[in-house]
Amino acid sequence: MDKKRFLIIILLIIVLSSVFIIYNTVSYDTKKLDMHLMVGNYTGFNVDTDAIYFGTIMPFGIGTRIINVANSNQTSIVDIKAYGELKGWIYVSENNFILKPNEEKTVKVMVYVPENAKYKDYEGALKIRFKKQIWKI
Repeated sequence: MDKKRFLIIILLIIVLSSVFIIYNTVSYDTKKLDMHLMVGNYTGFNVDTDAIYFGTIMPFGIGTRIINVANSNQTSIVDIKAYGELKGWIYVSENNFILKPNEEKTVKVMVYVPENAKYKDYEGALKIRFKKQIWKI
């Protein structure tokens, strides 16, 4: 085997072994925001800040709240989903977006109350997932 071919084989071995030593993984950081809504025969407000409160909304009504999604020091793909009793009633203005390090984005969270909704308190959660790429050795 000539010297050139030997060096190419050694280089390939180094590159391939690097792929096994250094690998890409994904890390998820999830934030949960509780949501509350009362369906009633009048409109009312709740401005508390410990959760997303839509107040009291009549059937076939709409409510909107604004949240600021802030990123840490690493680029992330942000995914926002609703859970619980409010899952099918919630819509977000932005989803599956990229936030650069230390960047913020304002997102509207809207609730559309169905016409046949019963008068009662409804609860749910908004989960904001930050997907980050991590290179490990």
